[in-house]
Amino acid sequence: MGKPIITFDLYGTLLDPTSIYQHIDDVCDDNDLPANKVKNLYTTDLMLFEGQDDFLPFESLLQQVLEYMDMQLDTHVFASEWVNFLIEHIGMKPCAGTLPVLTKLKQHGYQLVALANSSQNLIKQQSKQFAGLIDDFIVSDDLGCYKPSQNFFTKTSQKFGFDKRLHYHVAVNYWTDIISARKAGWPTIWINQDDLGAPRSREQPLIVINTLSELLTIHL
Repeated sequence: MGKPIITFDLYGTLLDPTSIYQHIDDVCDDNDLPANKVKNLYTTDLMLFEGQDDFLPFESLLQQVLEYMDMQLDTHVFASEWVNFLIEHIGMKPCAGTLPVLTKLKQHGYQLVALANSSQNLIKQQSKQFAGLIDDFIVSDDLGCYKPSQNFFTKTSQKFGFDKRLHYHVAVNYWTDIISARKAGWPTIWINQDDLGAPRSREQPLIVINTLSELLTIHL
């Protein structure tokens, strides 16, 4: 059977992407651009490009997202910020309270795995934030697809044999993780940190919590 396993969405659940959006704020301030509009464009365009049929490695995909943002905004600003965006990705810090939770889960005997729309080059740097607490990282560049593609979850299931072992998937992002994880038959724990309404009945997470630390209060 192996150890029980908990998979996590990496970005937004374990690593805090706030620094990326702060960088967008700074670029907008320097160029007199509407920050909220630009941040929404970045989020939407990233998901748009991740959903394309033709797979691009994450660094190339990010470059195309920034070029497309320039086209949408009629600017020549964001494509030249590509390296700075990569630096902000590398520098992301764990969300508040993450490391103590992961430490406790490891002590309780869980194998911990993070799933990421990312590259091995970025993960190699970001993994240092976890001091060995994460046993494995499943990365889109290795699978040839991005979440929420069902292939991402199917290939991960096959790698770990989730049909033969106790497993839970924990995520903040409902769209990229909870929906596809439920379609894959995974038991899911949704962190509803933005206090959204009740989940749709078709996905119905096994458990709904508001913070990562609440995992430690659940008898899994």
